[in-house]
Amino acid sequence: MKFSRDKNYLGTTWAFDAFVKHHTEINNMYWSFVPAWSFTHYMGRKNKTSSPQALFHASGPDIHRLDHSIPRFLRNYELMANWVRLSALLSTLSYLETYIKKVVTLSLMSDPAIRFGKSRAIEGISWIKSEMKDDLDPLVTPCLKGDWSSRIKAYKRLFSTAPLSLEAQKEQLDKLRVMRNKVGHSYGRSLKTKLLETTIAPMSRLSEEDLKDCLELVFNIVKDIDDQLLTSHIGCFEEALFFHTWHHTLKGTQRLDEGKHLRKALARELGGRTPGGTYCRDLAAFYHAC
Repeated sequence: MKFSRDKNYLGTTWAFDAFVKHHTEINNMYWSFVPAWSFTHYMGRKNKTSSPQALFHASGPDIHRLDHSIPRFLRNYELMANWVRLSALLSTLSYLETYIKKVVTLSLMSDPAIRFGKSRAIEGISWIKSEMKDDLDPLVTPCLKGDWSSRIKAYKRLFSTAPLSLEAQKEQLDKLRVMRNKVGHSYGRSLKTKLLETTIAPMSRLSEEDLKDCLELVFNIVKDIDDQLLTSHIGCFEEALFFHTWHHTLKGTQRLDEGKHLRKALARELGGRTPGGTYCRDLAAFYHAC
């Protein structure tokens, strides 16, 4: 593959790659739970007069903690299944924010003048090499805090436009944000508490279909953000930044063929995916020329 500063040979950012791993993990965990939940629910419905201890051959020192009634046991299990889905939602929106923090930071590092509306006026690698101090938190944090309308406005202040999917789904994202805050801060209940409250309000409900919709929505939005920022601002910056932090480890004659050793290092870092020796040599030359 031919080297280009404006393109990434993976077709996605490294930040997107990490997001996909989180997304896959949460899917794998949830769908490993579903068969056990479905089977338990089926067995309980077919054996309502039995006890959980007998039906599921439960034993051990904690057996007394099981409810002795199958109907009550199933109600508790239904609550637990709902809590698993709510917890999956919390995790999903958390690693969505982790992705946005990474990709916005990378864009500002790669294209420093974009904050002034002057995209590509400054080469980010040059700033990195000159050890320019740059506090990006005041620019990045507004994209992660508050309701989604304010987050999108902060995003557009930096990059002029936002993906159409992000604009179109901001109300749904905000509903999910409120539910996520309930899960994280008040056990899935209202965020408003009363000093003398003694009753427990019902937990927020999240169906399996709603969770699937949430996972799909988040993936599609992240893909659209990645396409925009990779093409317009990041390009191969992550590989160049990797080279910046890694090439000092080369010793002696290794420095004579940085490209070959860079290809091997990238393969180790990215699970065997490498653009080839020519690309890596051109990347090293680009870095040194900055």
